[in-house]
Order: sequence, then structure tokens, then C-alpha cells
Amino acid sequence: MAKPKFMPGDVFISKLLSGYRNFQGIELEENFNLAGHPLYCKLQQYLKDSEHNGSLRRNPVNLSDSIIMGLIAPRFHLPNLVAKNIRISNSDLRYADLRFTRFNYAKIFNTNLEQANLAASEIDYAHFVEDILHKASMRWVKSSVGAQLDQIEAHFVDFYNANMKKSRIRHSKFIGSKWNRANLAEMVMNFVNMDRSNIKNAKNIETCQYLSTSSFRDVEANNEELAALEIARLRDNYRPTTIINNGNDSMIFYPMRIKEPKKVLIRK
Repeated sequence: MAKPKFMPGDVFISKLLSGYRNFQGIELEENFNLAGHPLYCKLQQYLKDSEHNGSLRRNPVNLSDSIIMGLIAPRFHLPNLVAKNIRISNSDLRYADLRFTRFNYAKIFNTNLEQANLAASEIDYAHFVEDILHKASMRWVKSSVGAQLDQIEAHFVDFYNANMKKSRIRHSKFIGSKWNRANLAEMVMNFVNMDRSNIKNAKNIETCQYLSTSSFRDVEANNEELAALEIARLRDNYRPTTIINNGNDSMIFYPMRIKEPKKVLIRK
């Protein structure tokens, strides 16, 4: 990758307003207060108009291979962004509209994305570290080969129908998060707090790894998800006995070193 080319914040705004879209490989002015710029409201309206007329979809803003440090841009409206291999750090992107963004191979560090909208974004090989994602929308995000999320604060984040296949989440708090219909195939969850989360109709829970290190207190789930959760935990540790209370039934799993634990259903 070529060395990023420095771009002052004023130049970035003026180029955007002139219709320029290809900012690949720039290094934006550090600690630039975009939200405090006199032209910020005008820029926001221009970008919203560009979305409504389809211009942003046909010709999206490209910030791939760029470096963004200390950007202050809450409520920034920039859907359909192309941001492959971007580096974002120490930035304020609360309430930002980043739907349909291509964050493949992105690295996002210590950034506030509280209530940001990242719905339907691509996050293959993306790496989020020490970010805040409280109440953010990650609905329909796509990660067929895996993203990595480390030390994330993400209470009440929404992963409805997201594809998080092969993703890795470590040392993070996802309290009260929503995972309805999400694909969790082969996910790794190391020391993740999932208390009070909703995992109803989440798919492939039984293939997750290291769930025994994570907390799932008071989760909202159907019996099927609870059973899948215990199968995954059992596969981690081969604990001698795991019991799920299921109305009038109890399921006792006897660990065996085969693909699936043997199950015995006992009716009270």
C-alpha cells in the first residue's frame, strides 16, 4: 500500500461538496472537528440529497486505504461508503449513518460508534478494538469469513439477521444485545458478557467455540437455542453433566468424544 497522502479537513469538505468521491489513500487532518465546521450542515444536506437521488449508491465515497485519526463527526451521513482497509482511531462517530459500508479489512480502534447505523455493512476481516457500540445497529451485517471484535462495549447492540460466521469476539460486553435470526456459525466468544441478550432463532449456536468462558445470564431464548448453547459449552469443556431445565423436561448430556454428545431425555 502506498504512503497515505495528507489532506486538510477544509480540503476534504470542499472536495466532497464539489462532487469529488475518490479519497482512496488519504490521511485526513488529525483531530479534525468536522461537526464544528461552518459547512458541516451544508455537507450533511448535500450527502442526504445525494443518497435520495441515488448518486451515493451509483458513485460512493471511497476512503479505502485511508487513515482517520481523532475525527469528530457525530451524526455524519455517509451511507454506501467504500472503506476497505481503512484505519479509524480515537474518533467520534456517534449516531453516524454508515449503512451499506464496505469495511472489509478495516481497523477501527477506540472509536465511539454509539447508536451508529452500520446496517447491511460488509465486515469481512474487519478488526474492532476498544470501540463503543452501545445501541448501534449491526442488522444484516455480512461477515462470511469472520470479523474480530476485541474489548468492545456494546450494550443493546442489534445484530438482527446478521451473518457473523467465523467471527471472533473477545473480552467484550454485549449486555442486552439482540441476535435474533443471526448466523453464529463457528463464532468464537472468549470472555463475552451476553447477559440479558436475545438469542431467539439465532442460528448455528451449537457450532460456537469457548462459550463456556462467557456469561449468558437471563438470556431470552427458545428451548432450541438453550439446548444448542449447552451443546456448545459441553463441547468446550467435556463437563461430566450439563442439565437444562425445560418446563417439565430435563436434558442430561453425557460427554463423549464424538461429533455430537449423546443425549438422554428424561420426563418427570
